[in-house]
Amino acid sequence: MPLTDIESKIRWAERMLAITHGLTPEECGVFAVLWSIGPHAIPNDDVWLARQCNCSAARFSRIKLQLVAKGKLLIDGDAIHIQACVQ
Repeated sequence: MPLTDIESKIRWAERMLAITHGLTPEECGVFAVLWSIGPHAIPNDDVWLARQCNCSAARFSRIKLQLVAKGKLLIDGDAIHIQACVQ
């Protein structure tokens, strides 16, 4: 039986809350922007991604490394992958 629109949104929200549990608000915001860009490879371009996150490239780079250390992101050369989408 297909999910209703509401059921689908509830499942998406529950998954996002589970994945972002334990992140700081700043990390959660960057993660949410990266998640919205797509489940596929995201260009590893700190300047462009910082603009998408409305922060400086230095701040974005710091947060990106924190998310990698927490196992939320995987850096593969020129691409960033969201771990929840890779598994």
